[in-house]
Amino acid sequence: MCIDYRELNQVTMKNKDMLPRIEDLFDQLQGVQQEKKPILEDMIMRYVQKTDMVIQNNSSSIRNLEAQIGQLSNMLTERTAWTLLSNIVTNLKEHVKAITLKSGQTYDQP
Repeated sequence: MCIDYRELNQVTMKNKDMLPRIEDLFDQLQGVQQEKKPILEDMIMRYVQKTDMVIQNNSSSIRNLEAQIGQLSNMLTERTAWTLLSNIVTNLKEHVKAITLKSGQTYDQP
């Protein structure tokens, strides 16, 4: 079996684009790496700026919490000892002398 490549060879363009030299490829690669350095520096600067903003927000939140804790502390020191923060209501049924159980029986002894 014999394959005739003459028609394919007529259509094929010979040596139109030569292969690039390895030195040229290295030069292009170094140029790309040098271009990426400022981009990396910009990314680092943006990261630092965002981190600074987060730190400022956290410090303001901490200041607000400190103010609230100070207010709670003042409220606790102003109240009288052994009392609750709510108003105390006296027992209106202080003089009751009998207890009624669920079963309906009354217990008269204290």
